[in-house]
Amino acid sequence: MDNLEIANINTIVDPSRSGELTLMMAEFKLSLNDYLKDLITSPVWSLADIIAFNKNNPDLVSAVFLSFVTPDLRKPS
Repeated sequence: MDNLEIANINTIVDPSRSGELTLMMAEFKLSLNDYLKDLITSPVWSLADIIAFNKNNPDLVSAVFLSFVTPDLRKPS
C-alpha cells in the first residue's frame, strides 16, 4: 500500500507516550519480585529489600556502581 497514513503514529511509536514504557516498568517490578521471592539463599527477597539495602549502604552501593560505570578506575596506573 502506498501513501498509507496511520493516525497518531508518533504517539504509537513513542514508548513513553504510548504507555509501553509504563507497562514495561510495572511488569519488570512484578517479575523481579517473583524472581527474588523464589531465591533459596539471598540477602534480599523483594524490590523493597533492595531499595532498603541501597539506602542503608550508600558507600557500598556507590563503590559497586562506580566499578561498573567507570571500569578504568579499577585498572592500576
